[in-house]
Amino acid sequence: MNEESIQKYIKQVRTEANEDMKQHIGALIENVNDKFKATNEKLITIDKKLDSQEEMIAGIAEEKTLVKVQVSDHENRINTLETNLV
Repeated sequence: MNEESIQKYIKQVRTEANEDMKQHIGALIENVNDKFKATNEKLITIDKKLDSQEEMIAGIAEEKTLVKVQVSDHENRINTLETNLV
């Protein structure tokens, strides 16, 4: 083999290797993108669940406040009745 044919062979091998590498890297990128997409979808689901829980907790807190007001009102009424009975 002469110098020119060696250079052509090296160029051909390099070109084939580059193509193989591009395909491999493309497959890896696609795989990673799929995993990111799946993770993102899971995070969206978790976020929706957290929003739902926050709404439920806010509702419970509001009901707790109303119960406290009602208990306080009942205590006042009981105190008034006790005062009137004595």
